[in-house]
Amino acid sequence: MRWIALHVLGLKRDSLTDVQWRRCEQRIGDLASGERRVQLLGFVPGIAALALIPLWIRLGSRTSLPWRVAFELTFGLCGAAYVYWLMGWRYRRHGFRALRELGLADVCARCGYDLSRQPQPEGRCPECGEPFSQFHPDRTWSTGPP
Repeated sequence: MRWIALHVLGLKRDSLTDVQWRRCEQRIGDLASGERRVQLLGFVPGIAALALIPLWIRLGSRTSLPWRVAFELTFGLCGAAYVYWLMGWRYRRHGFRALRELGLADVCARCGYDLSRQPQPEGRCPECGEPFSQFHPDRTWSTGPP
């Protein structure tokens, strides 16, 4: 899932070490697992597939092979797009917060705005208005595993 984080959070491939990635991914998972809505959204593709089995059987008996294959490919692509959206949403929602909490980047926990050039050590994000305090980077990350 690292490529989703790279794409969604706008990080460079070598911006974090493997240990930092593992800690960040674990923290994102911890933040997301506390939300019931995220857990319920994760079940939707499986429930939709189970609900559509009778429809597949009925369509399979009435349509020719090319239409059946097209339907199954379309359903598979829609399911894959949903899973990609869900993972992107999860990383977008919790990724910036995890990066800031772990001391890996000086970004807004809500929108990801770069706060490193802000004149005040405490204030509000100019992008979204989220209050922030002075950033304290964790220097132990550069030395190796925790």
